[in-house]
Amino acid sequence: MTRIEFAATLAIVVSIASPAVAGTLATGHDRDRDVRARPPSCEQFVGEPRDAISVMFRWDQQLSLAACEATIEVPRIEPGDVRALPGLVSHLERTLAASISLYRDAMSFAPPEARILAAYGLASVHLEIVVRARAALAPDDTRSRCALEPLLDDDLRAATAAFDEVGFLAEDFPKAAHANEVVEFAVASAAGQARLLRNR
Repeated sequence: MTRIEFAATLAIVVSIASPAVAGTLATGHDRDRDVRARPPSCEQFVGEPRDAISVMFRWDQQLSLAACEATIEVPRIEPGDVRALPGLVSHLERTLAASISLYRDAMSFAPPEARILAAYGLASVHLEIVVRARAALAPDDTRSRCALEPLLDDDLRAATAAFDEVGFLAEDFPKAAHANEVVEFAVASAAGQARLLRNR
């Protein structure tokens, strides 16, 4: 399952709000946003109705918003332009910082089920940075590809740690780990993803 498929499945299972939802969650994430405007398609995940009674509702909204915002298009880097690579990685990290912040917030304060999904989402965003950075290079640009890989080490380590955290949370909260099919997928997939990253 890809990140996009995971986000779509997450949105279905966690009972997201309708686009007509009223009110706005005034978070630090919103106040500090200075990289790009929120995609219009993500506005449906902002806020909650006044009569919302589910403790999970806000976290469901936050996870859906984080997944929705983790979308970015990156232009190709000219072959051999290794000087552009640090800026490329930095741009990706800054642009996806909003999603990372939302996931980390949920990992710290949400109920166990949402914490598991947030950890998986965090790992997926760090992998998105790696995938997008590599995709910005021409397939035969060996020089740039060799120069890029060390710049991706921090995100690869962060992804591995977040996948590991999924497993730790599943052990700590076994009931939450089987809350629904999406959580079960996250737990099962995370262990394999962590192994792949360590054996790269």
